[in-house]
Amino acid sequence: MAKSKSKFICQNCGQDHIKWSGRCDNCGQWNSLVEQVVESGKSPLARSLSSGKVLKVQNINDIDVKSAEKRLLTGIDDLDLVLGGGIVPGGVVLLAGQPGIGKSTLLMQISNQISSQQPVLYVSGEESASQVRLRAKRLSHRQSSGLEFVASTSADDIAATIRDKKHKLVVIDSIQTLSLAEITSAPGTVSQITNSSNLIIRAAKESGAAVVLVGHVTKEGSIAGPKVLEHLVDVVLQFEGDRYGGFKVVRAIKNRYGSTNEAAIFEMKDTGLEIVKNPSAALLAERDSGEAFFGLVRDSALFGRVLAAHREVYSERAYLARLDSALSLLGRARSQGERDSLSVGLPDAAGNTAGVGAISMQTLGGDE
Repeated sequence: MAKSKSKFICQNCGQDHIKWSGRCDNCGQWNSLVEQVVESGKSPLARSLSSGKVLKVQNINDIDVKSAEKRLLTGIDDLDLVLGGGIVPGGVVLLAGQPGIGKSTLLMQISNQISSQQPVLYVSGEESASQVRLRAKRLSHRQSSGLEFVASTSADDIAATIRDKKHKLVVIDSIQTLSLAEITSAPGTVSQITNSSNLIIRAAKESGAAVVLVGHVTKEGSIAGPKVLEHLVDVVLQFEGDRYGGFKVVRAIKNRYGSTNEAAIFEMKDTGLEIVKNPSAALLAERDSGEAFFGLVRDSALFGRVLAAHREVYSERAYLARLDSALSLLGRARSQGERDSLSVGLPDAAGNTAGVGAISMQTLGGDE
C-alpha cells in the first residue's frame, strides 16, 4: 500500500512546497499555502511508461465538422456576435465577473432560450432548487420543458451526467464550488479547480455537449484560481460594469472560434438583462447630465479625471482592466456610430492627465 505524504500548494500560483511557510517563495503571496495529501510510491512518470498505448489517428480531411458548425444560438444577437456566432457544440465557455454583476441572470436567460429547441441542464453548486426556480420565474413567464436543474458540487457526478449525452448545453454555476472525491483539499483550491475543470472539459469533448462554467474574480479583478483554467477552456468571457446599476459589458478576452474585438452592452431591468440597442445614442443622452457609466463620463472632458479617481481606488491590475473595458466600449459605440472623432485624455499610472495626449474614436474603433 502506498504511503501518504503532504505537500503545500500556493493558491495563487500553484507552486509546490515541501513544508509550510507564511509566504510563497515563487510569487511572494502571504498566507496562500494549503496542505494537500498525496500518495507516494511509483512516480506518475514511471506508471505512465507501462500504461500508454498507440493512438488511432485519422486524416484531417476525413474529420466530420457538420455537428460543430451548427452552433447554439443564445437568442441575444450581440452576445452571439461576441461568441463568434453562438456556442460551439463540445466547446467550453468560462464566464467570469464580480459578485452580483448578473452572471446567473444572464445564463438563466440563455438556458431558457436554448432549451426551447435543445435539452439544457443547469447545475448549481451555490443555490438551492427553490432559489433558482424563483429566478427563472422572475425572468420568464413560461419556462421551457427542455430546461432541467440539479444542485451538486461533485465534479465526478457532473462529468458522468455530461457523458450521458442527454443534454446539448450544460451550465455549471460555479467552477469554484466543485470538488473531486479523490482530492482531499477544499473546493476552490488550485488542485480542485484544475482537476475538476479538466474532468468537465474532457467529458464535454467526448459527449459533444457545450459547457458554460461560471468563474469568480478576485479583488484585483482577475479570474480566481489557477491561470491554467483560462488556457483549458475555449472561450473566456469577462462580465464587467457596475453591480449597483448602469450598463454592463460582456466581452471575450479569449475566443478560439471568433474575434475578441466585439462587446455586448446590457442593462439590468426587472425582467432581466436587456441589450442596449443603440449605445451611441445612450451615451450621448447621458452626456448632458454628466452621469457616469462604467467608470467613464459621457462628457469627454471629464473622462480623464474619472479614470484618475479610479486609479486611486483600484489596484494596478483592476484599474487597467477597467480602462481597457472603457476603451472597448467606446469603440463599440463608434462602430454603431454617430461620431467620427472624440478626443479623450488618458491618465498615466500616477493618475495625471496633463501631457499624456488623447485618443480618437477612430483609434478606439480599430480597422473596420
